[in-house]
Amino acid sequence: MRKTTALIIAALLMISLLAACGARNAETQTEAPETADTAAAVAAGNEYVVNGVHIPLPDGFEVSEENGVKIAVPAEYPEVSDNITFVTSSAGKIDDYGRDFIENYYSTLFNGFGGLDYYDQIEIDGRDALLLEYSVAQDEVDAIQTQLWIFLDASTECVTYTQVQGVYCDDFVDSIEGIYID
Repeated sequence: MRKTTALIIAALLMISLLAACGARNAETQTEAPETADTAAAVAAGNEYVVNGVHIPLPDGFEVSEENGVKIAVPAEYPEVSDNITFVTSSAGKIDDYGRDFIENYYSTLFNGFGGLDYYDQIEIDGRDALLLEYSVAQDEVDAIQTQLWIFLDASTECVTYTQVQGVYCDDFVDSIEGIYID
């Protein structure tokens, strides 16, 4: 569990540090898809809301604070350590975070950074957002992390989905597709 917690904290520190920096590199924008399943999760009230961003949570996930970080974990935690973390940082601009910049920066922060497997600039309810996916290995823990950075007027909301066992892979996809902004 300590190795998983260390991985989570390292990822969050990386996000916070990166939010203070930037580089220029515009990419194409696409719309994020929505599904009926995620709408049902939101209607059931199983969501986390921060600064008007509504994030559907998989069934049974509870949000708590661990080492000063908001984290949603399943009922099986820590045996199943797949999780979702939420970080609010200062406002930024999507153009400041091109693929090459993020890949270079993350590789300096994580010894086990496997490179970006996916990078896309999208929109959610008219707001710019980044969707990233990469693998990372730290302290003998291998994980796949999917990050969604949502650029608001007063903040950047970063939601990180961490798959260690991969139990909630499909639920994480549903959550990402169901995010909406007031």
